[in-house]
Amino acid sequence: MKGRDFALAVLVALVLALAAALVLHAQAPAPQPAATPPGAAGVPIHYSLDCPDTSADTPDCARLLRLQVKQRDALLAQHAMQAAQDAFQAAMAGLNQAADEVKRAKGWPGDVRFDPGTLSFMEPPTPPTPKPGAKK
Repeated sequence: MKGRDFALAVLVALVLALAAALVLHAQAPAPQPAATPPGAAGVPIHYSLDCPDTSADTPDCARLLRLQVKQRDALLAQHAMQAAQDAFQAAMAGLNQAADEVKRAKGWPGDVRFDPGTLSFMEPPTPPTPKPGAKK
């Protein structure tokens, strides 16, 4: 019986300690946000999860949140598109650099054109020769 009494005493002490911690936590004041003006670096201006007062010119809370999610999705897609564009530009620069190395290795003149779509090299077009007797 002594083991059971000890376990019950420990359990009661833990429950009381947990209850005291919950009471103290509930009485603690909520942390106040820093006084940062809207529009400062890293502080969004219009991204509030608080629902505005509904009027004729503003959507209700659920629609406003859906709009904000769609807006953020669009911004993320824009950033992904920019990253893809940057990656494409870097890949094309690498392809053109490799084509220049092929031209140098083959001893071709620098004005030989490279077509990245077909991976072919072409001589530059020859300028038209003036016809004899043509006036300038």
